[in-house]
Amino acid sequence: MAHDVQELAEEDLELESVTVCGRRFGIHRRRSNGIPAADATGLVLWECALLLAEYLGYGLWRDTSDARSTTSLTWWQLHPPAPVVPARFWRSQPAVLELGGGCGLVTLALKSLGARVVYTDGDAAALRLAQRNLRAETSETQHRCHFRRLRFGDQAAAKTLLTELGPFGHVVGSDLVYGAEKSRRCALLDTLQALAEAQEMLEVKGSRTAAPFLVTLAIKNRCCNEVELLVKEALEREIWTLRCAESRSLPESFQQEAEAFYGPPGRPSYCVVHLRFQRLEPPSKKRRT
Repeated sequence: MAHDVQELAEEDLELESVTVCGRRFGIHRRRSNGIPAADATGLVLWECALLLAEYLGYGLWRDTSDARSTTSLTWWQLHPPAPVVPARFWRSQPAVLELGGGCGLVTLALKSLGARVVYTDGDAAALRLAQRNLRAETSETQHRCHFRRLRFGDQAAAKTLLTELGPFGHVVGSDLVYGAEKSRRCALLDTLQALAEAQEMLEVKGSRTAAPFLVTLAIKNRCCNEVELLVKEALEREIWTLRCAESRSLPESFQQEAEAFYGPPGRPSYCVVHLRFQRLEPPSKKRRT
């Protein structure tokens, strides 16, 4: 059973000062005392949370995610790091949904840039820890951030979440897959598909303005080529267009190849994967084809 944050002794948590997007945050997390138990991974501050927060906060994805873009420079190369500029973008967007948010760093970073964020995690203890971290950093958490428990694979809960708090302009997540085990990847993809289809149905009914359903995931190749496996299984569903960000578009500290037993040799250690939902065809169009 996962630990309840309220029952954790103070010596079980430590406060880490983290700087992302030009801003410094204090994050309570599980003490670094070796490999965490499988039921406590949500209490750990993983590296990909730092990667995703920087990548989203500085808008590294904005030019290359648009197929019409002709520039070879990424957004951050054209605009020196200045959190004020990305804030203009995030304040104007629909809500952002974070899956498997853990300690809450990505949610906190996006919220600091003005985004409206819905934080989710399948671990109730992680959810409470994230709430604690956000309360410690801001007094406005309740106004622009919602917290919900969501387990991967629970498609009914995913659809309910979208109906209540969507639509979502972006769905993001970090370190959501690990190893060669297929069941967790399938559960993640099931959840993403349920969210995308629910948002599509809202738009078909005319209750929402049509917008692309965009997913950005930061992944580390730890035990195998987790990125390749997820990409392969996502494409097999034939509902996603997919792009892996070029290594040079990642923050410099994450531009490295896998080493030792961490991932396949010669492949990137870290990767950001973008998925875009292919809009459902109207029934009449399917009949004609």
